[in-house]
Amino acid sequence: MNQPQQPGLIEAVVNRTHERVRLLLVEGAHVDGRTSGGWSALFFAAWLGLTETVRLLLEHHAALQFAYDTPNGTTALILAAMNGHTEIARMLVNRRAKLDCKSEFGRTALMHATYNGHIDIVRLLVKHKAQFHQQSEKGYTALMVAAML
Repeated sequence: MNQPQQPGLIEAVVNRTHERVRLLLVEGAHVDGRTSGGWSALFFAAWLGLTETVRLLLEHHAALQFAYDTPNGTTALILAAMNGHTEIARMLVNRRAKLDCKSEFGRTALMHATYNGHIDIVRLLVKHKAQFHQQSEKGYTALMVAAML
């Protein structure tokens, strides 16, 4: 179920105004509010590579895992892996984000990191036991993706 939308918090993240994010959280903004598309402030911060904002949201107990009711089933870890944000991926993994969730077309964070050539994130995920034999909807594994590059 979607939590109430917090346009102020999400807008502050999207506008890259870290201090405004901090003030909104101190004032009690709901850290896990989402857009109608299911994206939270943490999702946007992970997507945009806003390391300090991600750290702040996690300090305020932002949920790492939703019920994956975004239209494509994505997670903050998948977004960080897809875009090469290694430090954010590390923070999420250290907070025990699920490693093997699948986004659109059945792709995991490891598959996205592999496909986009983000080797440090691939190493991080493998070190933490991400399942490299999982298959996408088309039957590809992260190992197969690496071999195709």
